[in-house]
Amino acid sequence: VGSGHPADSHIAPDPVMRTPAGQAAFREVVLRILDGLDLQRTSYAIEPWRTSFFWQPEDILAFLDDLGDPRVRFHLDLVNMVDMESFFETARLVERTFGMLSDRIVAAHLKDLAWDWEHMPVKWDEVMVGDGIVNYEAYLSALARLDADLPCYCEHLTSEAEYAESFARLHRLAEGAGLRFTPRSNRARRPAG
Repeated sequence: VGSGHPADSHIAPDPVMRTPAGQAAFREVVLRILDGLDLQRTSYAIEPWRTSFFWQPEDILAFLDDLGDPRVRFHLDLVNMVDMESFFETARLVERTFGMLSDRIVAAHLKDLAWDWEHMPVKWDEVMVGDGIVNYEAYLSALARLDADLPCYCEHLTSEAEYAESFARLHRLAEGAGLRFTPRSNRARRPAG
C-alpha cells in the first residue's frame, strides 16, 4: 500500500494510511495504475502490511469489494497480517484469511515470525521457516486447496544457502502434513523456438 512518511520508505509508519483518507488515496492510485490496462493473464496484486488499512482479512476484503475490479487480487503474506491477537493462534488467522479471500489469492509468501522477547517493547523478527510461530500445517493445507500453479515465495533471506534450507524445510513441513509441492506446470509456458 505504501506510505507518505518523510523517510520515503514504503514500510515506514504513516498514520494517514490507517484512515479512510489514506484508503481513498490508495484506491485512486490503484485505479490510475489499472487505467487502460487489458490484463488477460496477469493481475495487479496487493500485499498486506500492518502500517496500513490493508492488513486484516476483513479490511482487505472490504477494500477489494469496494474497488470492484477483477484485475486486482491479493498477494498473501501471512506474517505481515499477524497481530497480538493472532500471534499465538496463526491457524485461526489462516482460517479467517482463506475463508474470506481464497478466491482472490494469486501468490503467497512463505516465511516465519518470532518474538524477540529480550527487546522492549514488542519486537518481532522474520525468521527461517519453522523457527517461528506460523502454523505451517494449517497454512500449507489451505494453500494446497488453491490452484496448483499458485506461486509461493520465500523472501528476505541473505544467501542462496538460506533459501535452499528454507525450501528444504518447507518440503519437510508439507510432507509432515501429508502434502507435497509440485513443479510449475507447463500449460502457461510458450514452446521454445
